[in-house]
Amino acid sequence: MADFNRPIPQRRNDKLRNNLLAPNVGKPPTVDPAKPSFPVEGIVPNNIQPQKSTTTQKPSNRGNITRRDDDNIKDVSIGLQDHDSAINFYFNNIIKPSVINNGDRVSVPLIYGNPERWKGVQRDGYYRDKEGKIQAPIIMFKRDSVEKRRDLGNKMDANNPHL
Repeated sequence: MADFNRPIPQRRNDKLRNNLLAPNVGKPPTVDPAKPSFPVEGIVPNNIQPQKSTTTQKPSNRGNITRRDDDNIKDVSIGLQDHDSAINFYFNNIIKPSVINNGDRVSVPLIYGNPERWKGVQRDGYYRDKEGKIQAPIIMFKRDSVEKRRDLGNKMDANNPHL
């Protein structure tokens, strides 16, 4: 076997180790380079947020700030399309359905059955693609029903709401 020399990417701890072993720029020469101080000045930016401190006002607690007017981070939400794409991902990447046809292994396509497509398949008994060819084998899935989980509830007990 030939030995290939290819670059191996550094891991995060290697980058941190190289950062800690970097020479101190701008420090007095009395610092021992074998024992670097942390954080190394000039290489890693200081992550501490400046606080407004005046004599009449103490620093604000950033944990109490709840306004999100100018926030550009979206809220986390999971919708019906996310559930459908999770099922699609699981079938295509984990299960990987396939059949053997004439000695060749053929992967089985998976499609979402929207109402029009589902009704056509039920009526005809098969699915045709855009070119009119019958697709067999195929796996078609659809969302049958959606219902809210009532057992999750709120923090308030619905049977005794005066708590």
